[in-house]
Amino acid sequence: MKLILLITDVGGPVALHTLLSEIPKDIPCPLMVLPSSDVGLLESSAAALRRTIALPIFMIQPRMKLERGCVFFGAAGTLYRPIRIEEVTALEAIHVDKEEEYLRKTIENLAAAFSEELTVIFLSGRGRRPEIQASCSVLEKSGSCLIVLNRSETVVFDMGQQVLDESPAACELTATEIVAFLASASSSGPSPRKKSANVSGR
Repeated sequence: MKLILLITDVGGPVALHTLLSEIPKDIPCPLMVLPSSDVGLLESSAAALRRTIALPIFMIQPRMKLERGCVFFGAAGTLYRPIRIEEVTALEAIHVDKEEEYLRKTIENLAAAFSEELTVIFLSGRGRRPEIQASCSVLEKSGSCLIVLNRSETVVFDMGQQVLDESPAACELTATEIVAFLASASSSGPSPRKKSANVSGR
């Protein structure tokens, strides 16, 4: 596993705190947070989380290197594309005119770069069904792992339900189960794909 992507919008601050507060500082890969819509909450969420969780938090800047054990917050309306700088993965940031395209295109870029080494976790939010449908299709084809935060731990479960409807391989887990899964997927245990199928409570 080389990257964990967290996607959220409405209810994001609560869901992010629920999950990130349980992830250990020594997690061996970076985490990236993207809004599924322009709700204007992620920057304030990042500021609040800096005071309450152990992981270092950054707002993504152009060509910023993705360091393991850190959380990187992206912006709505910005397309991100992985590049290599001195053998380290960094992100190129590109503004897009059609706001609804940034999430799908960013996921396409990340899936192409990391394929089965990418784990995508859908947190609280409404999402945009066409974007979620297209994103799930891309992630399924790339072999990436799809996880949905358990409905009992989200404020709005619409996006999570869309993912479960669109992706047979997606699984719904609690924050504690997600952390345990990430720990096992980071070791020499089963691949994320097989693990998600085994732990699914659906």
